[in-house]
Amino acid sequence: MSIVKSLLLGSAAGLVAVASAQAADLPAKSKAVEYVKVCDAYGAGFYYIPGTDVCLKVGGYLRADYYTAFANGGTAPLYIGQNNITQDGNVSYDRADDLTTTRARVAIDLDARTRTEYGTLRSYGRFYVSNDSAGGSSTLTNSVSSRAVDMDRAFIQFAGFTFGYVQSFFDFSTGLGTFVTANVGSNKLNNVFAYTASLGNGLSVTIAAEDAANRRSQIQARAGLTTPDTFDLDNGTGHVSYTDGTLAQAGLAMPEFVANIRIDQSWGSAQLSGAIHQLRSDTSDLAQVAGFTRAEDNDTDYGFAIGAGITFNLDSLTKGDQFIVQGSYADGATEYTGLSGQNQNGGRPGLGIIRGTSGAVVDLADGYVDPVTGSIEKVSAWTIRADFRHFWTPGLRSTLFGGYSSVDVPEVVGVTNYAGATVGTGGYYSTARDFNLYQIGFNTTWSPVRNLDIGVELLYSKIDVGGDFDPDGKAYYQNDEDIFSGMLRVQRNF
Repeated sequence: MSIVKSLLLGSAAGLVAVASAQAADLPAKSKAVEYVKVCDAYGAGFYYIPGTDVCLKVGGYLRADYYTAFANGGTAPLYIGQNNITQDGNVSYDRADDLTTTRARVAIDLDARTRTEYGTLRSYGRFYVSNDSAGGSSTLTNSVSSRAVDMDRAFIQFAGFTFGYVQSFFDFSTGLGTFVTANVGSNKLNNVFAYTASLGNGLSVTIAAEDAANRRSQIQARAGLTTPDTFDLDNGTGHVSYTDGTLAQAGLAMPEFVANIRIDQSWGSAQLSGAIHQLRSDTSDLAQVAGFTRAEDNDTDYGFAIGAGITFNLDSLTKGDQFIVQGSYADGATEYTGLSGQNQNGGRPGLGIIRGTSGAVVDLADGYVDPVTGSIEKVSAWTIRADFRHFWTPGLRSTLFGGYSSVDVPEVVGVTNYAGATVGTGGYYSTARDFNLYQIGFNTTWSPVRNLDIGVELLYSKIDVGGDFDPDGKAYYQNDEDIFSGMLRVQRNF
């Protein structure tokens, strides 16, 4: 027994020694894994970045769009905006041009916020990649598709200040016509430097300096003047062509100065805004243009715009129902009215320089240079728009919207007023003239499950052109234009 007992005790001692040796070789106890924690200070979807006090939300959407549009006589629609390029390289709109286009897009949102002693520090960015069918491409060979990477918003907000690329503080609402953009009402993204003071009870005041590049239309010395032969449909090509106006736009010298006063409460919101816009002409290269006797006299002038809007939350009808009405007036600052000579955000064209085969041909500008005095004569414009959205069920909603714009072009002899000239005499015809724009649209969106939208939208636009520049009817560009457009969108938000 004593021998057995000695063996057991020896074996136990050996095991303890081995275990002690192995324990000595093990590393020190590791720290617990730091799991991502929910940040509920700013709403759903925010998480703390591990090891920091920054709350981050990652979101975005993926969408597929199908567009269609046609103008008078079933031709392709006016490609509205400065990029008037059509399928076979001519500037008319006919059977050579696409009536349909498609788009696929994915967008990513990054929203980072931190509590500080000065309030919330926020940085936000939205970036997207699009694949578009090449309707409007200059050659059929390149009309398969085109890809674009772009930025929607990128800004920092801190202690009441906003820095970066964001919606203009002049704008009130982009409207509820979310698919086909109705260009009645302002909708601009700009680089801004702004300060917002909260006065309590939902009342705030903002002053801002904004990039002027997206707000200037153009200053012209010639407004698309062309000989009648240029617009002749029997010019041997079977297409209408045109001669651009002579620009007299000088460089930027100051930002746009914008201010607004706004109130947000449970019943809705309201805003009054204003802007100052600089116009600068450069006529130093116009001495060779006939009629410019004072081409050396450059001019600087100032335009302005005022806007107002109100939103009513109509939850008493159905939760989510809204009614919005807004309007703006501009003198020498037409881009503030929603009429635009530039492509709108996201690449869909804005309503700017309008040319067509048998319809309206209109040039849009901030002003025109008087060839005798050298002074800038300003264009005035105004718009009004209303939107009403109704939820039939929590997953089915419809919007009815419409608006009206009016543009008043000054009479500048030799530039915008060539009355009296007749076809065949070598006279010129200005494409700068008064016009009115009417729009009415309707959309319906179905959300069968959360964060999935399937919608259709239809839009009718009427361009009513003023002036009688072609008594014998040879120049077709004087006519009015009817544009019918629509789209289907499927979008998944995340």
